Amino acid sequence: MQHEHDHTSPAAATAAEADLAVCPVMPSNVVVKSEAEKAGYYRDHDGERYWFCCGGCGPRFDADPERFVAAAHPPLAARGARPTRHGIRCARSRRA
Repeated sequence: MQHEHDHTSPAAATAAEADLAVCPVMPSNVVVKSEAEKAGYYRDHDGERYWFCCGGCGPRFDADPERFVAAAHPPLAARGARPTRHGIRCARSRRA
């Protein structure tokens, strides 16, 4: 089951790059680290912190962290990630 939609924070457009991260579970989403920490959307794994775009990503990460760790490491610019907000369209909520 896929869970793909945009959870990029509007604050990402003005946040300093040092406060931005790519969600390792949904790598097209840019995360503002301070916002994710306030919401509890992060995990510490092997001495590193990983930030998530939504509450659903933490449990997926917990189930298989190694699968998602590599997605979190490339710099934002190298991934082509841009801090924009397009709205939330959840594939799970669509009716067939």
